[in-house]
Amino acid sequence: MKSILVSLSTLLISAVAFAQCSSCTINITGTDPADHAVGLGQTLCVQPGAMATGRILVSSGGKVCNQGHIHNTNIWVSAGGQLDNYGMIMSDSLLVSGSNAVLNNSGSITDDRLAVTSGGTLHNTGSIAFSVFGDSTCTIVNEGSFTATYDLAQGYGASFNNTGRVFVGQDFYNSTGATFTTSCMVAVQRDWYNTGTINGPATGCGGFNITGQSLNTGTIGASGHVDICDAGHPTFGLDGNTGTTTGVTFCQCTSACSALGLGEADAVLSFEVYPNPATDHLHVTVPAGATSVTLTDMIGQHILTQTVSDMRELDISTAHVCDGMYILTVQAAATKASRHVEILH
Repeated sequence: MKSILVSLSTLLISAVAFAQCSSCTINITGTDPADHAVGLGQTLCVQPGAMATGRILVSSGGKVCNQGHIHNTNIWVSAGGQLDNYGMIMSDSLLVSGSNAVLNNSGSITDDRLAVTSGGTLHNTGSIAFSVFGDSTCTIVNEGSFTATYDLAQGYGASFNNTGRVFVGQDFYNSTGATFTTSCMVAVQRDWYNTGTINGPATGCGGFNITGQSLNTGTIGASGHVDICDAGHPTFGLDGNTGTTTGVTFCQCTSACSALGLGEADAVLSFEVYPNPATDHLHVTVPAGATSVTLTDMIGQHILTQTVSDMRELDISTAHVCDGMYILTVQAAATKASRHVEILH
């Protein structure tokens, strides 16, 4: 069975409440299946409780502001376009590409494929979860939660600055000409490859906890304190190193990553759900402090709710739930995290 780790930084309820879309020229207030091309002078607003299911293209001078729910196959923010997300986005593919193409996320984004290229910018203070991530010649700033189910790959000219939480389910690649800077320890569940530059913080330490192979032909520690912790504890700290390491330590940093981009009251709510797709049941592992698990359909209609109480492992029957896509939400006292699941009998 395939277990999917969900690590989502959740927003303060008050922060979401005060988020507001303005200067809207196109307003979505219900369920809208239409495709939208948003261009110069246009602002597409998805209001709280609304859902957009069509494909979205944002071009130069256009803007999309989401306070509701976008669930579609494709979102493309091209040169000069902007997407501000305060709500929830679930998309098969999200591309931010071109000079001054901007994605600002303070909500929740779940994608199969996420890419930022060719002068694009991504600023995350919320939660982003995806299967595969790739970038090149771009700028990424993460102050929230950034979760790759599979691979995270940095291409030439990419700059990634992490002060939040990054989790890589399989392989991490930092290519020639790319720079990855982290102020805390990033978890990599399989192999780690660096041919570019890895930097740490000026004070404290940051780096990588690596489960698989660690191979470096680039530069580590040119700026700041970088710690590399390979679970295999190779004799010289790395499984293979023909690059440059300056002031690098090995398995000495305990600076855990946390998604505190919105302030100390924010929390990281993590849970596992499998199998996905499911047939007759979903198994959910919830964190301490969780109070309930809710399943809703894609237009927000309630399907079921199960109280957590003191349980950390839940089996939820889906035998009588119709085939389709659903949203599974784990609720804690003041935070919540969501993931889309599929039921196939």
